[in-house]
Amino acid sequence: MFHLFSFQVFEYFASFKKPDGEVLMTPADLMRAVVPVSPPSESNRVREGFLRGETVPGELHCAPSRFFMLFDTNSDGLISFSEYIFFVTLLSIPESSFSVAFKMFDLDNNGQIDREEFNKVMGLMRAQNRQGASHRDGRRFGLKVAEPVENGGLLEYFFGKDGRTCLQQERFVQFLRDFHDEVCAYISTFLLQFLLQSECHNIDSIEDKFPFPV
Repeated sequence: MFHLFSFQVFEYFASFKKPDGEVLMTPADLMRAVVPVSPPSESNRVREGFLRGETVPGELHCAPSRFFMLFDTNSDGLISFSEYIFFVTLLSIPESSFSVAFKMFDLDNNGQIDREEFNKVMGLMRAQNRQGASHRDGRRFGLKVAEPVENGGLLEYFFGKDGRTCLQQERFVQFLRDFHDEVCAYISTFLLQFLLQSECHNIDSIEDKFPFPV
């Protein structure tokens, strides 16, 4: 169900489509997908509790987070479905399991992760996602999923430009902690704006306005 739901969320928020049919997220799409009260980019539907001063439905008034764009592993300025799945997977890891997640990537149990190990686990995540959705490459949802070329973003952040740096557990855990804090801060800021600037007295329940369950 997790993977099926991920297909639906990605398709809902992705606003960029390549000539070959591959659907991608812009940086703003990814940030919008994290905030459950946001409609997709260029949506024509009216959102209850619409923020005063917004000229475009769901328009974001902040720069994309650097943490968010670390998941653009091929450095093309867009987020593919594979990159989105990795984003969601790391975001779903509870803090109590950060060290366990490190061990999942540390395939040879030597206390550090090299780039080859990291890519192997990412590949398994992508394969599991396609199988879990029961429709390879997202065909059920009209998505074309290209094989990513992973040279930048988080790969460069963890393993350096030459890919030879090994990732230690302490740095991995700190990254996850900072990443989760960044996402929580972004959501809190957006929802605070929503509460302060929207017609809150007309909203019976904020949860009723979420396009997806959280």
